[in-house]
Amino acid sequence: MGMENPFTRSKTLILDTGPLWELILHRAMEERFHQGLKVQFLREKIHYDRLATFLDEFSKKMTTPHVVAEISGHIKRGIDRRKEDFWRIVFEEFKGMHMDENLIKLLDMRERVLEVEQDAVDASVLQLGLNLRDENPTVFTVDVPLAGRCKSARLHAIHISEVIYHS
Repeated sequence: MGMENPFTRSKTLILDTGPLWELILHRAMEERFHQGLKVQFLREKIHYDRLATFLDEFSKKMTTPHVVAEISGHIKRGIDRRKEDFWRIVFEEFKGMHMDENLIKLLDMRERVLEVEQDAVDASVLQLGLNLRDENPTVFTVDVPLAGRCKSARLHAIHISEVIYHS
């Protein structure tokens, strides 16, 4: 029996950088990358299993190019060798999840960036949620302030800890 989607009407999951990076790091560690990589949340197999079950509850998974750029920055700053192998993991994770990227133009999200003093990545995730409001999306993040801003904008948001620790 699978984990029940707490947002049963929501079939669209918008992923922020944090949960994606956790998945990528988990996979990299499974493939024996020894570069001081450390997951923050997926420390036990049960956590990964709960996350995988949760992700399977959503038929549509989306993110923004801003999130991809942030992942690229993590790789550029944190991976000294075997970058091509690390990117292969990223590509495989995106392909496996059937991830869709949705461009949010900077000028289309300027209010989000300025009014709440957030960065372009968070603003793009929030704006994507607002753009897809008719689909009743859920924003998935490790960023508590972003989750709060989403909820203030009347978007469903869930923190990774709610999925992996409270199942």
